Amino acid sequence: MRLCDRVRARATRGGFTLIELMGVILILSILMYFLVTRLSGVDVAVKIKVAREKIEQIATALHEYETDKGDFPRSTFLADWGQPPNNLNVGVEALYLALWQKGVDGQGLGEDLLVNSDADATAKRYTVNASLELFELKDPWDNPMAYFQHSDFGRKDHYTTANAETGEALESDVTARKSTKTGNWLNPHSFQLISAGPDATFGTEDDIGNFESGS
Repeated sequence: MRLCDRVRARATRGGFTLIELMGVILILSILMYFLVTRLSGVDVAVKIKVAREKIEQIATALHEYETDKGDFPRSTFLADWGQPPNNLNVGVEALYLALWQKGVDGQGLGEDLLVNSDADATAKRYTVNASLELFELKDPWDNPMAYFQHSDFGRKDHYTTANAETGEALESDVTARKSTKTGNWLNPHSFQLISAGPDATFGTEDDIGNFESGS
């Protein structure tokens, strides 16, 4: 069979050669990469928005608490609660104990906000919940948020988080934030509630709080 006849026969037969198939797979892989990258960026943006909404929701509950009790919940353990089981996530664990005590009942906050990242518990029941687990209030990346009541600004707390993509366990020393312009505490008469953001590390640029991020 002549060469031109073989080419004509292949064209008539159709199908792809191995090289052509590899080319198609390469193109599809590139398209999938850009699609996944785009969707990942959208997912992060959505979670950042949800984090801000969660912080606003908790802030509303804290202002209701302040109206009823005369001040915002402390970010240290009260004498009735004894000592914290460990030195991790203390501020936000104290917030949990305050907001889920009898008569406050979580101020309308759902249990979907709760996580126990350091797997600790109290010796006695101090909340309306049957569980003795010492929960924290979490962000959309399932990490505990840091909480400081104004009386505890200046204190350094130790928090544990995990990177959502790699699963890597992280620990950070966290303090309340000051204005980069004046050096004064942000929200000096109320509280600061801070999410470590997408990178799960406190003190970086993607932190999200109940204050202007550029402050």
